Amino acid sequence: GVNQSELERQAHQSGITSQIHFLGYQSDYPTVQAWIHHASACVVPYKDNLVNRCRCAAKLAEYMAIGKTVIASAIGQNKEYIQHGHNGFLVRPGSVSQWASEIESSIFSPEPEMGMHAKRRVQEQYSWSIVARVLLKVLS
Repeated sequence: GVNQSELERQAHQSGITSQIHFLGYQSDYPTVQAWIHHASACVVPYKDNLVNRCRCAAKLAEYMAIGKTVIASAIGQNKEYIQHGHNGFLVRPGSVSQWASEIESSIFSPEPEMGMHAKRRVQEQYSWSIVARVLLKVLS
């Protein structure tokens, strides 16, 4: 994104460039999926504004459905999907120290069961078969 060069500079200064891959925009979905599967965690940072509070959590749900630990802004639908510390982490937008702490712990002290809890939550509450039953009930 627009801050990529600054983030790359900071990663270099911090000595963590071997642990971070800045890929830029990727349009090939199978390539994106491969990168997601290799990630230690998936980060979903949004500023706290009206648009982001109303945003659909599809990206977050996709990460959870494949069993990834998700670190996301504590806004909007993200708070419905993630139970902090159980199936992911919710972080206050703008809290740099909290973002850093959660990302660092996900890289250096991963908790595989967190991804399993995330996957189970999506399967049990947000899968198409569940959503279809709810829709049928509402529309009947």
